[in-house]
Amino acid sequence: MASHPSRPLRPVELLALAGAMAVFTGLAVGLVTREPLLALLFALGVAVVGVLVLGVLALVIGEHRRG
Repeated sequence: MASHPSRPLRPVELLALAGAMAVFTGLAVGLVTREPLLALLFALGVAVVGVLVLGVLALVIGEHRRG
């Protein structure tokens, strides 16, 4: 069984995780395509989607732990 964290993720931690995903994606796309604008667009897209997905997951996990 997986262990549960003792406290929910803070908003700063969610933003940091989304930022890390965006940086990784931007670097990967930039190194593969050598197009900085395309890498920036992918990184921004991943940052937005990452914040949304991680936020929704945090809400669902919080509701599951409460009741």
